[in-house]
Amino acid sequence: MGKTNDWLDFDQLAEEKVRDALKPPSMYKVILVNDDYTP
Repeated sequence: MGKTNDWLDFDQLAEEKVRDALKPPSMYKVILVNDDYTP
């Protein structure tokens, strides 16, 4: 039973590391230029 508990602990640690590594994507800054000279 010790081995199954080790695997469960490892999976939990790996899941926490992935969750910490992922962050929400940064938003893009968009500038719209409206000029009357563009066809």
